[in-house]
Amino acid sequence: MSKKILINLIGLSHHDVGNGLHTYESCYENLFKNLVNPLKLQGYEVDFYLQTYNTDKENDIKKVYNPIRAEFIPIQDKYKTYIQSVSTLKEMDYDFYIVTRFDLWIGVPIKLNFNKFNFLFKNPDSWEKNSTTDTFYAFPKEMLEGFVKGIKDYTHNKNKEGYHGFLHLLHNDLKNYINPSKYHYIDEEKSEIAHSKKYTLSRRLKKLLRKKVLI
Repeated sequence: MSKKILINLIGLSHHDVGNGLHTYESCYENLFKNLVNPLKLQGYEVDFYLQTYNTDKENDIKKVYNPIRAEFIPIQDKYKTYIQSVSTLKEMDYDFYIVTRFDLWIGVPIKLNFNKFNFLFKNPDSWEKNSTTDTFYAFPKEMLEGFVKGIKDYTHNKNKEGYHGFLHLLHNDLKNYINPSKYHYIDEEKSEIAHSKKYTLSRRLKKLLRKKVLI
């Protein structure tokens, strides 16, 4: 029996909230090319669950991803949206979960460790605090409950000294539920999403392509 994988896309799908357009339009092809299609070729079943905000692109978004479930809601606090979405995963019985963003451009093939909790890469300037990019997580079914609890704890602790960014310091709270020996870094090169040649966000994509610095 092939393993079933659920990809949870959360948050801004085609929205400009004052810092550039966050959009799936320039990112979904690479998501399929470098993640979804290779998984399917390996025999995995891959489905999508979407939670995003109201947009005039709703019909196209559903056409692109053909999700088993899609929720379009009013824009609200991003932590609340994230918790709602990942908590809903507990209603869906899959072997492996991938939690990521609509606007993440993936320039290279993603190689997952199906037995560990996968972070995309470490942030170099703040790795002494165990900081990672907060754009992509992947983990087996038995780690789902710990992931949800870690996110909830982070939300309560996010204003404490030492925390920064959205979920960059997730290590701080996740380690209470998932042993760090079970962590895997997909890309061992330390980077920042703002400077990486392999991964970026849609609002920076045109500029980086124009500079020809992306892989």
